[in-house]
Amino acid sequence: MRESMPFINAIDKKNQATLKAVLQSALQRLLTEDVIPAATVHVASASLAVDCEQCVGTRSRDSDQAYTPEQVFRVASNTKTYTAATVLRLQEEGLLALDDLVVQHLPKAITTILRQGGFAVDALTPRHLLNHTAGIEDHAVADEYFARILAQPDHVWTPAEQIALLAEYSPAQHPPGQCFAYSDTGYVILGQMIEQLSGMSLNDALRHYLAMDQLGLHRTWIENDPNAPAENQQRVHQYHEQHDTYHWHASMDLFGGGGLLSTARELSIFLRNLLRGDVLNDTSMSCLHHYVADSLSDGYSMGLYKEQLGGHAAMGHTGAWNSFSFYIPEHDLVLSGAIMHKGVINGTQWASDLIYELNEAFKIKTPAA
Repeated sequence: MRESMPFINAIDKKNQATLKAVLQSALQRLLTEDVIPAATVHVASASLAVDCEQCVGTRSRDSDQAYTPEQVFRVASNTKTYTAATVLRLQEEGLLALDDLVVQHLPKAITTILRQGGFAVDALTPRHLLNHTAGIEDHAVADEYFARILAQPDHVWTPAEQIALLAEYSPAQHPPGQCFAYSDTGYVILGQMIEQLSGMSLNDALRHYLAMDQLGLHRTWIENDPNAPAENQQRVHQYHEQHDTYHWHASMDLFGGGGLLSTARELSIFLRNLLRGDVLNDTSMSCLHHYVADSLSDGYSMGLYKEQLGGHAAMGHTGAWNSFSFYIPEHDLVLSGAIMHKGVINGTQWASDLIYELNEAFKIKTPAA
């Protein structure tokens, strides 16, 4: 683990004031025009010498308690970036190789479920799971899964139960390595592998191998972990269309494909440190930047994908509850946040529109300009 760089060394007061005004205006439009309950965004850039976090709205539709930046939210699939980085750290520690067979590193119960579902476990590697080429579909998008959540939102799921559900409703579609198919289930399997190899809970392994304390990630925890800060119990409500998901049990999305709670600022801190090379060694960074063709957006690697934001090449990830975190190397700029309603506006599109506003406010030229 290299010594992490300071987040932003010095702030340009004029640029900071400009950024704050742009963020406040963009968030206020979200609140009034798109009728969302709350939203948060954090932007920092070394080249602009800015670091600003803003939010709007209330903690829930039924509350007049103001939403504050310190209140955590479910980051859903943004968790995949942390899961993938932890697998790469395990490789650095000599506990696995990306081309090992996963059967070497999984609990036997999980291997049995996969075999019964017809999955090619004797050809399946961590690399396949990390870049979604494992031939495993996604339990989280199965109609049956969503129906069960709506019918019994307080049900306590287990990883084995979710993997078995996929085996029942979406058996193996293609051999490992053949093509890209995004899969939460694949990252649930990786979560089980992390626990098996580290001898720790998933939360403790993420925090240990990614040196979260050293990075200042004091609110980024797997939800329901017994050692999580008490303040994390005051998370903001997040909505899926007309449904308030606050009381949907965390275990519906807890085991590596999702599960983390965080803030916009802490999402930014981690992603920027990761992509500047301050979390992984050079070999792991090379793996992290090996993108799969014909995958997601401009290419998916391991818990990250490439995306065009406001005319700039960015890398990052999004989450099902409209969370997002992207880094633009060209300007050492990181942008993270969440819109607490899924179904009104797409978080990635909003982030891209915000970058266009920043281009104008700071006279930033795009590569094509």
